[in-house]
Amino acid sequence: VAQGLGPKAACQCGTTANITLSGLQTIDGYTTLAGDRVLVKNQTNAANNGIYVAASGAWSRSSDMNTWAEVSGAYTVVLNGGQAETGWVCTSPTSGTLGTTAITFVQFSTVNTYFAGTGLTLSSNTFSITNTGVTAGSYGSA
Repeated sequence: VAQGLGPKAACQCGTTANITLSGLQTIDGYTTLAGDRVLVKNQTNAANNGIYVAASGAWSRSSDMNTWAEVSGAYTVVLNGGQAETGWVCTSPTSGTLGTTAITFVQFSTVNTYFAGTGLTLSSNTFSITNTGVTAGSYGSA
């Protein structure tokens, strides 16, 4: 909030391509259920992007992102599918019109796991080179 982000409830999945905003469907490997929140961010007409609630009929914008005042800085995470455990933030301007002005999301965070290989030490999120006795003329595959 202090950095201008407007946290939103998590989404079950996020789009990777233009979709029809109606009917239950499989998005990025996740099959939507009625009531699921879906991060729609790849519509051909970017004014149709946003967070929607899936339904067997027409989808509706989520109640926490159905006015323009809730768009700029909106932040959510995706729980399932190929984009699971990623965070997304809306970079659209503070002034605009829902359904007319483009809504753009960019990836903000992801969960990563790192392992220190031969000659490296990992402490928190910093890699350091470990003295292994390797010299300039002794490089190898190990």
